[in-house]
Amino acid sequence: MPYRTLTIEFYQSTSPRFRFILLEAQKHKTFNHSKDIYSVTFTREESDQSYRMSQFLKGFRNKYVFIDGKEMPWDEVFHYCNCYALRKLSHDPVQYCHGDARQYPAFNPWRCIQTMMPLSSDTEWLCYGHFDLDGTFIFDKERIKHYLLANTHKFRFCPAFNTIVILKVLDLFPETVNPRVDSNWKYVKTIDRHLIIGVSIGQEKETLPIGVIPSSPNAAKNIFDKIIDKLC
Repeated sequence: MPYRTLTIEFYQSTSPRFRFILLEAQKHKTFNHSKDIYSVTFTREESDQSYRMSQFLKGFRNKYVFIDGKEMPWDEVFHYCNCYALRKLSHDPVQYCHGDARQYPAFNPWRCIQTMMPLSSDTEWLCYGHFDLDGTFIFDKERIKHYLLANTHKFRFCPAFNTIVILKVLDLFPETVNPRVDSNWKYVKTIDRHLIIGVSIGQEKETLPIGVIPSSPNAAKNIFDKIIDKLC
């Protein structure tokens, strides 16, 4: 989430850990002390340091966080910490944000696993859109955008999170797909409940396409190559 400053404020404590917390806070030029109240301010570019400070304060009750001077719930701002900790432990942090693999069927183009919207054969978001008369599927990018932002909202303060990148990837994602022309994609179908009312058991049920899904690793590769070309 774009912001200018994040301020962590905490109070004097009798905990044996307090002196270590204080030593950590004093490392920063913005460290401030007034009576029994201590604070440190970080810029957006220093968000990894604010994460580190939040970890020192685990278990402390009298702690507060301010975004651009406005107090916000601690658990809301630092909701990302568990996921970010796993990223830091990963042998490939960038790959971690992509998910288990960049390869089909687990390809995640959004640079954040918390989107929960991989490019795979069993994902619902590839059905967000409508069909043209010639069988072309037109993606509803506004709806896709809504779910991308909704799914990642709790993680918006993560140091690795970048809304701008996610939206740029969405811009680079295909506007349309026609499996009749592009063999890397296929139609996904479901039963039309209105058509099977009264149909006897054993009779073939008519299905209608509701979206598209990858049928080949090339579907992911083509999108990934385009992202790399434009964003890297």
